[in-house]
Order: sequence, then structure tokens, then C-alpha cells
Amino acid sequence: MSCTEQPGRGVGAGLIDTLAAHALSQGYTTIASDCELDNETSEAFHKAIGCKEVIRSIHFIKPLI
Repeated sequence: MSCTEQPGRGVGAGLIDTLAAHALSQGYTTIASDCELDNETSEAFHKAIGCKEVIRSIHFIKPLI
């Protein structure tokens, strides 16, 4: 079973809390993350754990062959 099969159980938030505590202990003051523009579930999760949206971007590629 994956975390996506049991959403809302606090696993992701717990991981972020652990990461944040470690980052703070190492002197970091900010952590960053991203998600795809159409991933509304991830966007809601990030906002729920206190992340602030700072930019939206679109990435382009040009195949050469």
C-alpha cells in the first residue's frame, strides 16, 4: 500500500516535520518544494502544512532530433 492509497493519515506532514527539524539543526532557515501545476492535491497539502506559493513556472524543451 502506498501513501497515495491512504491520503490524509499525516504521513507526509510527519516527514516534513522531521525534515524541517533536521534542516533547522543544520542552520537552514527555509526548505523548498514544488509540484506540477495541475496537481491540486499536492498544492493543497503544501498550503496545509504552511508552505507559501512564491512562483508558478512552465518549463519548455525543444527536441533536436
